[in-house]
Amino acid sequence: MGVTSSSSRKNSKNPSAPTTPTRVSSNKELEIIEQNVRLCRDLLTMWQSYGSVEATPHKLISISDIVREVVAGVGAMAEETPVELKCDVTEDPCSLMGDAVQITRAIQNVIINAIQASGDRKGTVEVSCIRKDFYVDVRIADTGQGISPEQIARIFDPYFTTKQGKSGTGLGLFITRKVVDDHNGSIKADSTPGIGTTITIRLPLINN
Repeated sequence: MGVTSSSSRKNSKNPSAPTTPTRVSSNKELEIIEQNVRLCRDLLTMWQSYGSVEATPHKLISISDIVREVVAGVGAMAEETPVELKCDVTEDPCSLMGDAVQITRAIQNVIINAIQASGDRKGTVEVSCIRKDFYVDVRIADTGQGISPEQIARIFDPYFTTKQGKSGTGLGLFITRKVVDDHNGSIKADSTPGIGTTITIRLPLINN
């Protein structure tokens, strides 16, 4: 007569019980879903606010702090994809008068797009925040498939998306550009098919 180990008895009682790796994976997936739901909700709120007479008054904010928070927030998504997420942020606060919620969502949207673009290739997304005299550059570079010259000219147009067959409203980068414009900044995209895409957000800082 054979002997049944305690671990075997536990598994026989509940053979369908999930293992620890499955639970960890499920938790990460839930975090990503919740994050995307929050993003969609915030994008909708931002979109609706542009048609409102009342505007949120700008306050003193730190772009460096916002970039760090966004990178930390999308970390679970990068790990699940999987994409190597790198971050290089200046110690300078890079302060300006602005709307922290809008700037946060604008930067978050670009980084999430970069993670999704690099996911199929298990690539890399590099985020940097560098002060240059009286402005700050937030640069997001991915190693995805890249975008053709015809498409790169339209990526900031409303309802245009390169995510054929995937989720995408075509409003994310349009709203991002609107936010940047509202803060007297600029945004540009450079891409090489087969190599990747780099988006640079430049914002003017307050005088010291």
